[in-house]
This record gives sequence, structure tokens and C-alpha cells, in this order.
Amino acid sequence: MNIYFAAAWGRRAEIQGYAMEARAIGHVVTSTWLILPPDAEHIPANNLVAGYAGVRCLDDLTGSDLLVLFTEHPGSTTNAHGGRHWEAGYALARNIPIWIVGPRENLFCYHPHIRTFKTWFYAAAALQQEMLSCTSPPAQAR
Repeated sequence: MNIYFAAAWGRRAEIQGYAMEARAIGHVVTSTWLILPPDAEHIPANNLVAGYAGVRCLDDLTGSDLLVLFTEHPGSTTNAHGGRHWEAGYALARNIPIWIVGPRENLFCYHPHIRTFKTWFYAAAALQQEMLSCTSPPAQAR
């Protein structure tokens, strides 16, 4: 399954670890923002560069089968600018399934087509189960 991970930039190193776990069980991670240099957020950019970065994220998401959205607890000090909310809205509009890892941040997080997990541990277990169901051999005809 092709998976796009969306999260606050300040959690990038943490999310890179989760992406490695997803790859280890056979999933493809489409989030190219995870492979940018660590200081990429602080590189001065003009509006055109920022716009192309946003387009690239949406292109990555368009080719995905699932968006895993990492949300923030109220009062979090993570460097979050809200791009993940744009990505979630885009996924919802394109009927790309969304799994939330963390608390529900707003009313859209209660959408009936969104699955919620308290922690990555539970989401990773569900991804493992998805992988098993996709690779199970077909039932033998009798």
C-alpha cells in the first residue's frame, strides 16, 4: 500500500522512524518531505519555492492509498503550521482513506470515513493487518 505521512515539521525525525517501520512490513511511503535535509524548514524561500513544495506534497498524496495524519495535543510546542490539515482536506476530497494518530483536533476529525488511533503502536498493528490481508493467498476452490 502507498502511504502518505502528514505531521508537523517538528516531528519529522519521529515520523521518519514510523516510515521505516511501514517500509519494513512492505508498504511504500510517498512522503518526500521526510527525506528533505533537516534544516530545509529554515532555508529562506520565496513564495514560488514554497508553492512548489506544497504542490509536490499534494502530488505525493495523490499517488497514495492512505493518509496517516499525526495530530497534536492542545498546547503542543511542536513547530506546526497547519499544512497537515490542508493535506487531510485534500485526501478527504479525493476519497483517500485517512487514519489519525493522536487526538482529534477539530470537527473534521470526526468524519465517519476517518479511522482514529491513540498511538502509532495501534496504527502500526492495523497496517500490519492490512498488509497481511492484502498478501493472503486466495481461498482454494473446492
